[in-house]
Amino acid sequence: MHYHDSEQLIMLRQLLISSCLLFLSVASQGYNCSGKTVVNPPKDFSVPYYFPNDWNESMPPAKYNQSQKCKWHIIVPNGMYATAIFYLDANGTGGFMFAYSNDRGTWIYDDDFIPYISTFPYFELLMSVDNDPGAFSFKVTWSNYPNACQRNITLDDSTPVPSIPDTCFTTYTAPNSVALIGFSTKEDSDDRLRQSAVFEGDSYNGSYLGNLLDMRGGQIVSNSSQLTVYTFGLSEIYDYVLYMGIDAKAVGDGQTITGTRCPTGDGCEISVRTGYTVATVSEDADYLLIPRWYSDNGILRIYEGKLSDDNLLTTVNKSDYNYKFPMAVKNNVKFYTFQNGSVYITLINEPPLNYYNVAPGRIVNIHSFYYRQLSSQQYTNETYTTNSKEVKVYFNLDVKSFDVIGPTYLNITVFRDEQVVFQQRYMETNRPPTTTLRVLGNKITVIYDTLGYNTTGFEINMFCTEDDQTTTTTSTTSTSTTTVLTTTTVPTTTQSTTPSTKPTTTTTSSTTSTTTTTETTTTHVVTATKFSDIPNCSHIFMVVFLVMLW
Repeated sequence: MHYHDSEQLIMLRQLLISSCLLFLSVASQGYNCSGKTVVNPPKDFSVPYYFPNDWNESMPPAKYNQSQKCKWHIIVPNGMYATAIFYLDANGTGGFMFAYSNDRGTWIYDDDFIPYISTFPYFELLMSVDNDPGAFSFKVTWSNYPNACQRNITLDDSTPVPSIPDTCFTTYTAPNSVALIGFSTKEDSDDRLRQSAVFEGDSYNGSYLGNLLDMRGGQIVSNSSQLTVYTFGLSEIYDYVLYMGIDAKAVGDGQTITGTRCPTGDGCEISVRTGYTVATVSEDADYLLIPRWYSDNGILRIYEGKLSDDNLLTTVNKSDYNYKFPMAVKNNVKFYTFQNGSVYITLINEPPLNYYNVAPGRIVNIHSFYYRQLSSQQYTNETYTTNSKEVKVYFNLDVKSFDVIGPTYLNITVFRDEQVVFQQRYMETNRPPTTTLRVLGNKITVIYDTLGYNTTGFEINMFCTEDDQTTTTTSTTSTSTTTVLTTTTVPTTTQSTTPSTKPTTTTTSSTTSTTTTTETTTTHVVTATKFSDIPNCSHIFMVVFLVMLW
């Protein structure tokens, strides 16, 4: 009996060990997904869908078994949207993708809990894992669109209209079709931009065209003359421009346009190349440093406010870029295009140390911030100097435009060895000359002040030459000499007034000029258009799983 008892005890022990091993093996296994799964919303929309169904967000993600491919097709009813949050711990292995109904997709990464939003009629989730272990779960909820307000923005054939996200549906209407341009955020990541939707037509009932994150790689273009944007609460996070509408014809056929926002202080480098236009938005000037130029026949065109010939600030080529940079580009919207190659330009939002230093050969375009655009915010006060008093240049000034209303004036003062050698105030009754004004000195100050009136500003081309160089046009007659210089700065509390005495004009020996002053009064009351009053970057390609096992 003792022998048999021992034998039974051994067998029982082996059975217990085998059972424990089997239990541990089963417990360590993950889930298997069933190939393709169609998920319909529940009757009670307040009930979320969880996968796996015995999991919830208070738990760590569920482990999956290796070597499987899965697909979820999740239905979104008309008039609703779905929100998906993913919980992934795969250490960068496997492939997990969120696919929109417009055939665009984006990868899902570990520890990214920012929601994905999908509109009618569906979205898909693709999963492909090999031999690496991992864990993956997700939650989906369905919601009705809010009974929100609607903003309607009518575009002309060339003027872009930037928008800040808000709680309304924003509908753009264009003469042709609408091109929607997206801009990056001020944060390290733009992932929250996927919490948005762009629809064809004038409401969310139109077909889904994409979201703001999609536009980091290029514009979204409507098929009709209307396009609608909704930003799902982004207005609570961002209070600055994230997108801009423009008539698609203004962009040009075959042209891709991307929006860029450079970090404040640090700046950035923009790449402008054939077929790709870069747009920037800010209430500051873009200060451009000398670019990296790689094209012998390349042509850089820079526009302020609009992509039109009337708003062309300058054209730059290989022979003159060293003289035109550094450069200030103004207006709240700027465009950069390039033909025949590419160029890389460092862009900052504060003037570099050498911006206001001039030398022979330097070309500067001085103009007000909203030049060509009616605004009361045109005040400009800029001073340019040579590196030392010993270095003198001829300041050759061509006043291209001078808009004057009421007491608006333009002051130009030239210094030589700290002495004023030229000083003139131009007003409505004392216009700048139509010929080139040429004065020798080492310092020049230009002030343009509208005293609160709305004008379209001013523009002056300034070309600095050496003492022994001559310019193409020099005024030698005794006619009135007027020049317009423009600088965009913040208006000061102290405003200049028309002098009570007749201003004097001092010129070089080769030029004689006479000036007169008169006082005029005009009453115009207008309000300036601030950028902040305007109605409120990674293009992800769809990745197709070539091998699916269903």
